[in-house]
Amino acid sequence: MANLVIDVSKHQGIFDWDAVVGEIDGAIIRMGYGGNDARQDDEQYERNVQECLRLGIPFSCYLYSYADSDEKSYSEAQHALRLLPPADELAYPVYLDVEEQNKAFHFRRAIEIWAEVLEPQGYTVGYYSGRYLANQERLFELPYSAWIAEYNSKLHYDYDVDAWQFTSQACYGGYAPLDASYFYIDAKKKDEDDMSIYEPYNGPAETPQSGASLADRICYIDAYTSTLCAQVAALSAAVETLAKSQGVDANAVTAAVTDAVRAKLADLKITVN
Repeated sequence: MANLVIDVSKHQGIFDWDAVVGEIDGAIIRMGYGGNDARQDDEQYERNVQECLRLGIPFSCYLYSYADSDEKSYSEAQHALRLLPPADELAYPVYLDVEEQNKAFHFRRAIEIWAEVLEPQGYTVGYYSGRYLANQERLFELPYSAWIAEYNSKLHYDYDVDAWQFTSQACYGGYAPLDASYFYIDAKKKDEDDMSIYEPYNGPAETPQSGASLADRICYIDAYTSTLCAQVAALSAAVETLAKSQGVDANAVTAAVTDAVRAKLADLKITVN
C-alpha cells in the first residue's frame, strides 16, 4: 500500500507539523541546494527534521542540484553529508533533485557521484526528476531509487519507480498548496537492513483528490482558484503594460482576457461524491 508523503522546504515557512501529523504518512525535507556552502542550507531544515522526530513522522531528505561538473557534484554530496541525520533515522532514501534542464547532460553523472559518496556512509540513495527529463536522460537505467514527478491522474512512465509526485496543489492540515507523492516503499514496515525488498510500482489509477474529504477538497479548490486569480492578475498587468506600449486600448484588451478566463472557468466541472 502506498504511503502519502509531502515534501517541505523553507517555502512553506514555519510549518505546523502538528496540523498534518494525522493526514500524512511521511515527509521528504529539503536540506538546501547546490554545493557545500552553509548559505545554501534550507533555512527551515533543522526545525523540520526536529519536528518530524518529535512527532514520529517517517522522513528523509533531498538536495536540489545545480551541478554541471564532477567537482560541483562532489560538493553537493558533501553538502548532504554535513546536514544528514544518522542513516538509521531515515525512513526513505536520500534524494538528489535533478530538474534543471540546462544541466541535464550531467544528471546521470551527478546521481552516480551522489551514490558514490553517500552509500558508503550507510545511506540508501535515489534521484527525483520529472517524467520527461527522466526519460530523456534514461535515468531508469540507474540502479537507484526513482522518485518521478508527473502532475496527472496517472503516472505515464514505462519503468519502475519507488515514488510518484502527483501534484503540487495538495491540501493537508489546512496547508495549501503542497507537493504530494505516493511512496511505494512502506516506511512503517521497512526492513532496517534492506530497502530493496520493496517491489517498485508504476502508480495507482487515481489521485487522492478522488477520495478526499469534503473539507480537503474545498481547501484544494480554494488553493487552486487563489493561484489562478494571482496568475490572471499578473497577466492583466502584463497586458496593460504591453497595450500601452503599443498604443492599444488597455481596457478593451483586459476585458477580452477576462471574458476568456470566465469562459474557461464556466467549463470546469467539480463533482463531490
